[in-house]
Amino acid sequence: MKKIKYTILLIICILSISTVSKALPEAEFTKLLKEYTYKPDGSLELHYSKILKINSHIAFNNLYGETFVVYNPAFQELKINESYTKQAGGNIVKTPQNAFNEVLPRAASGAPYYNHLKEMVITHTGLEIGATIYLDYTLFSKPVSYNCIDIDEILQEACPIKEYTVILNIPADQELNYTLCNLSAKPKITTQNGIKQYRWTFKNIPAASQEAFQPVNRENKPRFIASGNKSCKEALEILKSKIQPVLSPENTAFAQKLAEKAENEREKVFCIQNYMVNQVNTIDLSLENTAYTLRTPDEVLQTSYGTKAEKTALFAALLKANGLTPEPVVVYPGNLKNKSKGINTIQELKIKVNADKHPLFLSAMYQPAESLELRGGKDEIWLLSDSGIRPLTVIQSEGQIRCQADIILKPTETTAKGIIDIQGGLLPMASKNSLEKRIKAFSEPFGQTTESQISSESAVNYRLSFKANSPLVSQDGYIVYNLPETEQGIKSWEMSRLNTDRKSTLEIPYLITETYDYLLSIEPGIEFKSNPVEIKKQNKIGSVNIRIRQINNTIQVHKEIQLSKNTITPAEYADFRALLTEWQNPLGQKLIFKKNDINK
Repeated sequence: MKKIKYTILLIICILSISTVSKALPEAEFTKLLKEYTYKPDGSLELHYSKILKINSHIAFNNLYGETFVVYNPAFQELKINESYTKQAGGNIVKTPQNAFNEVLPRAASGAPYYNHLKEMVITHTGLEIGATIYLDYTLFSKPVSYNCIDIDEILQEACPIKEYTVILNIPADQELNYTLCNLSAKPKITTQNGIKQYRWTFKNIPAASQEAFQPVNRENKPRFIASGNKSCKEALEILKSKIQPVLSPENTAFAQKLAEKAENEREKVFCIQNYMVNQVNTIDLSLENTAYTLRTPDEVLQTSYGTKAEKTALFAALLKANGLTPEPVVVYPGNLKNKSKGINTIQELKIKVNADKHPLFLSAMYQPAESLELRGGKDEIWLLSDSGIRPLTVIQSEGQIRCQADIILKPTETTAKGIIDIQGGLLPMASKNSLEKRIKAFSEPFGQTTESQISSESAVNYRLSFKANSPLVSQDGYIVYNLPETEQGIKSWEMSRLNTDRKSTLEIPYLITETYDYLLSIEPGIEFKSNPVEIKKQNKIGSVNIRIRQINNTIQVHKEIQLSKNTITPAEYADFRALLTEWQNPLGQKLIFKKNDINK
């Protein structure tokens, strides 16, 4: 009896320990500090300090065993003030000198011009479960060509933060605009010896969510933005002055040769974009890393690599050399509209160019370019034109796929004839050949295309007329027929498996309506065995309607899903998941047929 009691007690203890260990995060910041000091001469000091408690092997083997600090020795100096580990038993292990190693930042590895940049790798020693990391350093920056207060920080880490302090010291007469997103704390403001100090203290910031499909603009994260500019327009004036789309006569001739075989302006644009994306490497260094300086388009062209800003300037120069009128475009997160922000908050750089009287918004870093209308108000767009800097109003559109087809089912194959309408800017901005290839791909689920024709009402609305056939494979006398569904709509999001619960905001790429209307004719030798299907679901996120029924020797199929909200809060997630679950219900995706012997 005693043995049984001891066994039960041991099990309870093990379960209790397991529950406690699961409740603990991998690590936890006891304190985190970032202090910015802007001096009257334009120099900047960043003081960083952290106290980090280690709770697991994963924390020191994979997450926090090292700290990385990227800096530019051309105008910055790094000073380590303090670095040590306090072990669980209280023993202090100071970080040895050989644990501080300077390496080339990975982003600069393919760019000789930027090979002077450094990344200090601090390897924390003496780590064990229960140990605490102490690190304190200061990064000194000399005055550069853009000396304005410009801060954009996500105040969140992969593990929780008990206390996060942000301090901003500026000259007392300096103007300051700041924005806090998803945080509510007023700063403590003091003035002493001509310096005005703003101090924010934030408590118990949760760990950053690792869930998939996070909002692109990170609008659900705690964020601190500060700017000394009167408006973002003032900051963009400075950026515009740095983007100089000018080429030497020799490189102008090269630019013209790039597009010499193009039949029209649109093809010229995409010839040049293809060169920029595939022949000029992108160096992922920010303007802050490069002291807000850009090499000239001639230098970038000669070296075949550049930062995003440098590539954007070169893209504009190549277009201009071909008689086009490119204009730089800045993309800010839409949730920061009318908020203080500067250069560091820029989400993306693009180029706007009119080709054959149609505006194109393209990137020098990737292709194809998604239509701006699909994201609509999720982004804030600014145009940096010669006539002035101004915001662009983009009205959000809904992507639409409407497919109608007559399908004949024979014992060994299917033949289909149909039309697919693709509307709302769902197709990206691409060259003629690339666009045609993408449009024709919409009919691939029907099998081998035998005929196809593309027509368009506008630059964003297209119709594909097609004929296709596909073999039917039977097993044990039965045929499972998968109802065709394009790979370019909801299916492309790869949301076939969604967790039951969600704690963070989910964002889908765009609003969409997908509609499929099929009339299937059954030839002798095949018998329809599936039951009729009637699925209807509607909620505040959208609706799903699926109907499958047999009328004599025909089967009528109607499938439609509409998603009218692209930012889904945790409270709305159950409704969103319910719609996707019904849409992916096998009853509405597969039809069962039995092969009969027509000679009997």
